[in-house]
Amino acid sequence: MEFVRSDLKDQSKALIAKNYWGMVGAGIAMAIATGALLRNTGSAAASNEEAVQGVQSLTVFVSILGAAISLAIVLFIFHPLEFGASKYFLKNISGEARGTLFDGFKQENLSHAISVYFYRNVMIFLFALLLVIPGIIKSYEYYFVNFLAVDHPELSGKELCAMSKRMTDGSKWNLFVLDISYILWEIAAALTGGLVGIFYLYPYRYQTRANAYRLFLERGMAGN
Repeated sequence: MEFVRSDLKDQSKALIAKNYWGMVGAGIAMAIATGALLRNTGSAAASNEEAVQGVQSLTVFVSILGAAISLAIVLFIFHPLEFGASKYFLKNISGEARGTLFDGFKQENLSHAISVYFYRNVMIFLFALLLVIPGIIKSYEYYFVNFLAVDHPELSGKELCAMSKRMTDGSKWNLFVLDISYILWEIAAALTGGLVGIFYLYPYRYQTRANAYRLFLERGMAGN
């Protein structure tokens, strides 16, 4: 499906003007959940991470314990955060985002968020083990899973991944180009230790992805 990137981005800029600080908060949550924040924090953070990894590698026990703790953080913190941030950006389109950022931690959403995003990430990881390119393709097939999980709490991770795959059929290249159109912002975020990312790139990028998802639905690309 063809779409005009500038239109989606202009919609995001208009929403930023209306709800800047709320979107900054949601952008930080999404960046934490997806690992984008760590990538843009600079060499100091990277050095600290390497030091931690070095300590963990001293014994098998500590390595296993570290992996278990990391998995628990991903499942019980990052996945609910991603759900809440996704819901925030979706609701922000209609001006109903207030109070939704931490909805992923609510009892009725927690197990759904954990299971759906875990299934998606495992599938992407398994394809990435084959080669880098299959992993990238799979990640664009599942581009809308985080938003679909918000709209379809009754569906499993497998069903939502299949739905996203149908939605993105024929549009993965356009979505890839949309993502790389932020390359200069990514560079600026890296050079500023993540500050540009926190205060502009993250809300701008994730809101645009939510706008794209809504556009696909409006044009009958619901994947049913």
